[in-house]
Amino acid sequence: MLQALSVALDVQDIIEGFAGVHLTTTDKVHHVYTSDAIHFDTHPAANTDADLYKPMQDIRMLIRGGEQL
Repeated sequence: MLQALSVALDVQDIIEGFAGVHLTTTDKVHHVYTSDAIHFDTHPAANTDADLYKPMQDIRMLIRGGEQL
C-alpha cells in the first residue's frame, strides 16, 4: 500500500490533478486501511463506511515526511 501511495504522490506532483486517494473497501479488508499505520478516514461524501479517503497532504507526510517541491 505504501508503494501505491508513493506512486499516487509522484503522479500528483506531475499533474497536480487530484487532492487525495479514495477507496471503497469490503468488510474483509476495511481494518487494513483504517489501521494506525495507513489510516484512511471515512470519505467526506461517503454513502457508506466502506468509502475511505486520504488527502494528498497526509500521503506526502506519510511517504516523504512533508518534503515540498
